[in-house]
This record gives sequence, structure tokens and C-alpha cells, in this order.
Amino acid sequence: MTRITENAIEQTALEWMEDIGYEIAHGPDIIPALILARFK
Repeated sequence: MTRITENAIEQTALEWMEDIGYEIAHGPDIIPALILARFK
């Protein structure tokens, strides 16, 4: 039996989003530094 992992679902979803025109970015790369500092 093949196991479906959270990572497999996430990667598939990201591929679908790219296919329809969305640009994928890593959260810390897009959140303003000031807001990020509040969570440390």
C-alpha cells in the first residue's frame, strides 16, 4: 500500500498553483522583517 504524506500533498498543490500562474515563495522570504521579529 502506498502512503500519502503531507509533503506529497503539499508539493502537488504547489505544482497545481504554479500551473495556473501563481508564484510560489517561502514564507520567511516574503514576510516583512518587522513582523517576523515579533515572532522570535
